[in-house]
Amino acid sequence: MDDALGAFGWTIYNARAITYYVVLATIKREEEPQRLIMGTWLMILLYSVGTCAIKLSFAATLYRIVQHTTTSRSIVVIAGATLIVTIPQFATTLFHCRPVSALWTGPTPENNFQRHCNPDALFQGSILVHSIMILVADVALGLVIPILLLRKTQMPLAIKISAGLTIGVGSLASVATVARVVYTTLLLMGDAVLDRLVIWMDIEFAVSIIGTAATTLKPLLYKTGILPQTGFSADPDSGVAYQTRNLHIRVEEEVAIWSEAMAEGIALQERPKWEAGSEQERGRV
Repeated sequence: MDDALGAFGWTIYNARAITYYVVLATIKREEEPQRLIMGTWLMILLYSVGTCAIKLSFAATLYRIVQHTTTSRSIVVIAGATLIVTIPQFATTLFHCRPVSALWTGPTPENNFQRHCNPDALFQGSILVHSIMILVADVALGLVIPILLLRKTQMPLAIKISAGLTIGVGSLASVATVARVVYTTLLLMGDAVLDRLVIWMDIEFAVSIIGTAATTLKPLLYKTGILPQTGFSADPDSGVAYQTRNLHIRVEEEVAIWSEAMAEGIALQERPKWEAGSEQERGRV
């Protein structure tokens, strides 16, 4: 699920980039206002769908990792809130005018010289609310939850730091989100800041994609042999089982899947569940 959402978000990102850098960048904006409005409208739609897909992808990755019920529920709430905010914002943008094409064509004989558009305040408000929701998701999924998650795990400090940096890359998108909110506000107020806004949209989108994909980078480097495999010894009472290349740890309870831990050959499990398994589970290991 998370991989599919990430790939979908990446595809949308490319479509949005083509819309701006190929379509809008090659026109004379003063002479072709219709194409400018249509291209900007399309970019907003693609951006809304793409950022939502990326956030849901990252949320799905964290959900697979987390074993604690409270944290899992928090992830579901954040993902649900992101989806709930995105859908109305997308619909508001898509159907800003009726018929839809009237947004860039204006009143024409085809629409009987009539155009019904929503108030600009509704359109602007939906964009700002969506931007704030994305900012909250960036901070929560990329910073707060990983910190809480790492604090509850039992692994060497160096691995905690490495895992935190890997998963926390996504939180850097919040910096670009703040800049995008500022430029979006200026654009809605009539300032000519479209180019600057697009740059920050690109940065935010790209960093979000990198943050989503970063959790698979180190395991890939180990798999390809670019990074050497390392092993550790472990205390069986520590709640952490260290696994070699050919040893599979069988546990009846759910096992947390952590890419950084897997890269080091570690399978994590919640301590209460590990202890509940008692000697039977330890004997299997």
